[in-house]
Amino acid sequence: MKYNRCLFFRFLNFFVIILVMLSLTACLNYNPHKKASVSPDTKIDDQNAYDVLFDRYKELEYFYNTDQHDSLQAKMPAMLKDCRKYEQWKLYYISWELLGEDYLRNNDAKKAIDTAQEMEQDALERDIRFGQSEAYLVMGLAYSIQLNTIEAEECLKQAIDMFDPAIGDVSTLISMYHHYGNAMRENGRSDAEIDSMLANWKKDLDNYPLDAPDATTAEGDWFFKYYSALSDHLENQGRYQEALAMLDSAEYCYNFSEGFAVDAIHIYGSRGNLLYCMAEYPQALEWVDRAQQVIDSLRMNSVEVSPTMQIAVDEVRYKVLAGMERYHEALDVLVRLNNEKDAYSDQELRQQLNEMNKRFELNEIKKQNEQLQQRSRFTTGGVAMILGIVALLVFLVVNNRWRHRLGIKNRQLQRERNLVVAQNRQLAVERDRAEAASKAKTAFLQSMTHEIRTPLNAISGFTQVLAMPDVELHKEERADFSKNIQENTRLLTNILDDLILVSNMESGVELPDAETCQANDIMTNAMNTAHPLVADDVTLNCLCDPPTLVVTTYPGLIRLILNRLLDNAAKFTKEGHITLGCCQEGDKLHFAVSDTGPGIPTEKREYIFERFAKIDSFVQGAGLGLSIARMIAERLGGTLTLDSDYNEGAKFDLIIPINPA
Repeated sequence: MKYNRCLFFRFLNFFVIILVMLSLTACLNYNPHKKASVSPDTKIDDQNAYDVLFDRYKELEYFYNTDQHDSLQAKMPAMLKDCRKYEQWKLYYISWELLGEDYLRNNDAKKAIDTAQEMEQDALERDIRFGQSEAYLVMGLAYSIQLNTIEAEECLKQAIDMFDPAIGDVSTLISMYHHYGNAMRENGRSDAEIDSMLANWKKDLDNYPLDAPDATTAEGDWFFKYYSALSDHLENQGRYQEALAMLDSAEYCYNFSEGFAVDAIHIYGSRGNLLYCMAEYPQALEWVDRAQQVIDSLRMNSVEVSPTMQIAVDEVRYKVLAGMERYHEALDVLVRLNNEKDAYSDQELRQQLNEMNKRFELNEIKKQNEQLQQRSRFTTGGVAMILGIVALLVFLVVNNRWRHRLGIKNRQLQRERNLVVAQNRQLAVERDRAEAASKAKTAFLQSMTHEIRTPLNAISGFTQVLAMPDVELHKEERADFSKNIQENTRLLTNILDDLILVSNMESGVELPDAETCQANDIMTNAMNTAHPLVADDVTLNCLCDPPTLVVTTYPGLIRLILNRLLDNAAKFTKEGHITLGCCQEGDKLHFAVSDTGPGIPTEKREYIFERFAKIDSFVQGAGLGLSIARMIAERLGGTLTLDSDYNEGAKFDLIIPINPA
């Protein structure tokens, strides 16, 4: 009996040891993210290597054209590896070049340059000129995006010099010449240098004549790009008749290639500009109208038109109308043109902000995934360890000591869990603060951009018309233009002054020394400043009780407050009166500004003191006046409030201490 019991416990001992070993092995070897290897769909051998890899390249090209960035990056390493294995160097380098252009499409010029430099080093080691040419092309495009036109020009020149016509596609060479010419013009190269580049371009094109029996529409497009560039170059030299002749050749090539509508817009707009330069204004206007008809036709067919294309056409239309002395129509086009440029700039700003937000969200998702992976590994290891502990508990007959230790372990895990929860909450709070700050910054940028550009556009437009030597304006028109320039200059100055004041108040700039002065002098100065802004049917009243009241205070800062209150009253009061009053109440000075304007709705009586708050969004101003006025008043130890009992318009009460310490 004892022998059987001993045998039983030995068997149990052996079984538990095996269980413990299996549990520990599972704990050490478990990997929740391990994936089973997947064999490729199509087997590659030496006979079908090119066909299979070409199909893969077309798939990558599809990912690129449909902006599937992640899919292209996921497939690219295997593609490059197999191209190296079967020595398919053309597919190898054009696939690599496609990856670089994909980075450029996603506004990541740094990664594109890194990719191009790696490709260049690889091509140098293999002594393959075609690969070097593709690498220099990507580098040139990336430097162009970074506005580093000097480096862009050098890289594109090397790309052309290294181009191998036996391997490369001619369309790629044409693209190199096109971007190279743009970089040369940006860098201000001489006419002789650009002529030499165009001559080399034409020499390469002559290998594919359009009158050949096998000529294709693609070749027509190559010649169209060349003649368009040559026409632009001749126009810059002032050789307008020759430029028109080259534009005729470009139009012939466009018709031969059955080109896109955007090419027609370019041709018509360029003709209009050349005819304007030749002072043939009616004909120029006809070609501009034809360009606009193509744009309108595209829009009617729900085809998206680039804002830069519309801006280019309107710029030519404005110059032609001004040349024909149709100034009112020219001014309307100029205003529309400035609005189009503003909208395009705002769209670019929104795209940049959206791109920054996307990158921020991707980083947050990546961090969360890493945290989840760490927790998953921890949980999996914990499960395996618990199995081992259970086996040990069976082996040691599960006593109170182990239960106590397990309880301690559980409490530790709970504390760690609570700590993680608290950290997550803190991260959520910080994220909300960052989002709120980002939204506030965006709102500030949009508001300031609009408010500053509006007077700038008006100043620019009226100044351009006044500066035209051949423009003859009536005395009344010239006076009206000058008045508009002065008014918009004042608005722009007020906006900038408000921003400087906000900065000074928030940074805690020390107050000037208090001065002894007459309250009536402060009020007179403020009324004189406001008088030009008041409508003709509005009366200005100034009341001081007593008239010779002498106080020690900050007259300059008080005038700033009164100027903003009177400016606000002048904006909204079209008839009736505006009254500025002052009296002494104990040790305080009480100013009151009242008007007979439309008043302020009850629900917005505190909202108007917030920054950028505007009851009427169509009224000029940044919405900072009342906010700054209250900020200065509180800095002086006083208050600025809206009288809720006044019902004839709006009435603001400013109370400032007299004889400050």
